[in-house]
Amino acid sequence: MPLTRLIYFSENQLVPGTKSVLATLGDILSKSNRNNKPLDLTGALVFDNQWFVQVLEGERASVWTTFERIRDDERHDNVVIAEFVEIEQRSFATWWMGLATRHAKTEHLFEGLAAQGRFDPRRMTAAQLLTLTTALAQVGLARQLGSAA
Repeated sequence: MPLTRLIYFSENQLVPGTKSVLATLGDILSKSNRNNKPLDLTGALVFDNQWFVQVLEGERASVWTTFERIRDDERHDNVVIAEFVEIEQRSFATWWMGLATRHAKTEHLFEGLAAQGRFDPRRMTAAQLLTLTTALAQVGLARQLGSAA
């Protein structure tokens, strides 16, 4: 069965309220790890307060079904698919889902790929979004990673 990769970005709609944004992201990560394992989906989620960028990898139907569920989530809006292609191998083979947020240790990665000095995935290619996500993975994704290995 061929592998596929879907990359999308969307605008954050999380508003700090009774639950902090970081706690909500932790919940998303936990649920993603739990849901992705039986479907053999891997990937990473990037969050920078304004934007989400997510890479999903796996069997085409599972990736698409998962994306459709994610797309309808009210915690983000204006979802745009940057890429949906067949791939030879996974970029995130060891994670059911990883999470990277923008902070002091990752700022240089966001700024290095920023268009006109500001991170805006609408001005980036799918290859640039994947480069950012894999670079963040090398720096170290969230401590709460689930291992797919």
